[in-house]
Amino acid sequence: ESLYGKILYSMTPREAIDLGKMIRPRMHIVKTSGVYTSDDYDASLSKIIYESFHQHKVAIKSTLSPKILISVKGTQDIKKFLGSEEYILLRNEGVSIYAVASNEEIGNDINGVKVRRQEFLRGLKKEGADISKEMIVLHYDILAEGIDISGFTGIMPLRSLNKSKFLQTFGRAARLDPEDRKNIENNIIFPSELEKMNKPYAYIIIPNVIHSNEDDKQNLTQLITELRSYGFKPSEDIVSSSIVNGIPQIDELSGLNEINRRFPNIGELIENLEADIEAEENAKLSKKDFLLKNID
Repeated sequence: ESLYGKILYSMTPREAIDLGKMIRPRMHIVKTSGVYTSDDYDASLSKIIYESFHQHKVAIKSTLSPKILISVKGTQDIKKFLGSEEYILLRNEGVSIYAVASNEEIGNDINGVKVRRQEFLRGLKKEGADISKEMIVLHYDILAEGIDISGFTGIMPLRSLNKSKFLQTFGRAARLDPEDRKNIENNIIFPSELEKMNKPYAYIIIPNVIHSNEDDKQNLTQLITELRSYGFKPSEDIVSSSIVNGIPQIDELSGLNEINRRFPNIGELIENLEADIEAEENAKLSKKDFLLKNID
């Protein structure tokens, strides 16, 4: 309070979702071909981005075009992708690709052209508002905050993000579609009528990182923990897809049984993570609060 003064107003993420001020998260676990270890990741980064983008496009089932914000592990990831065959394929498909980093070799890049920062931001805002434009934006610790774009349909963290970075990054995709916002404000639709919204979910895209190592488990635990305050329920709000004969397929059902069919260990992993998180939350309660919670 000595620095910022008293709190004027407070709203939880769940309250904001119920009031139609932001959209709810949904986790999309994608399976890309040929990526199973960290060494494979380094060799297959461009394939991961290419296949994840197309699987996300299938998942959103929307009148909007896919626009993904990717948090890379470092500037080398950006360099590698911009020089790849997959980058050329995406450009030939009409996808706009923005890349930004403090590294001078990358700077502010729009479709392979280095531009000034203000031109980069103007292009980003213009194409971000164009519902017909498909986009991929790669950044390394640059775009997590301060970007006024409501068009992002999903985020893809390729590295572990701390709490503030994750929430800032997720916030880029959690903004309502302008038409949805107008319809909600005019009581034409309600925030709970997801089927009537152009953009009902902000997708968190997790590409093939569900392995047995503790780093991946910890990262997934962190994501689930942060999203629970948004009303996120892993057993309901996770969808999965895989490449079958080169064609992305998306599961219609998002329950654990359907996820478990494509990823044999995922259902058990999610259930264990939920139990771990629940146990940790219960441990922080007083005896009275614990009894009240369980009676409810």
